[in-house]
Amino acid sequence: DDTVIILGDLGSGDIAKFLGSLHGKKQLIIGNHDKAILKDPEVISCLQSIKQMSERTIETKDITPENKIRLSIPSPTPFIRLSLCHYPIWSFNYNCCYGVDFYGHIHTAYAENMVIHDACINYANIKGKPMNMFNISASMPYIGYKPQIFDKIIEGASLFYDKIKRD
Repeated sequence: DDTVIILGDLGSGDIAKFLGSLHGKKQLIIGNHDKAILKDPEVISCLQSIKQMSERTIETKDITPENKIRLSIPSPTPFIRLSLCHYPIWSFNYNCCYGVDFYGHIHTAYAENMVIHDACINYANIKGKPMNMFNISASMPYIGYKPQIFDKIIEGASLFYDKIKRD
């Protein structure tokens, strides 16, 4: 049974119908544009949980070898921690222990996303450990305007940022 984690800013329109079309358990991480929908009992009934942020453990056996390299996960590391928040958080739990932060608040500001991406690289150079933060807003081209699984997000984001740096 899948869990769909929505990193805020659900939007407008028939949100309950949209949520009903998604398979699995739905968890909302509250965004800055979610105040009105949080007053709608029909929307609330579609959600299994509503939180400010969340953390998950991901077993590395479930991550593709290519993405282990992209995330600089050494062997043997049995699991990584995933932090989920609407906003990018610099000091997320496990940020220097192969953790990953997914955020969504910055919708289409590629310059802001590149600053965050480059800051993560600089942090890794200073600390000697990777810091992995990825914008998974639906407006990012590598998301494809639909829910994605962990590996597709990492792969798409990595290829996207690599292409921007080459161009």
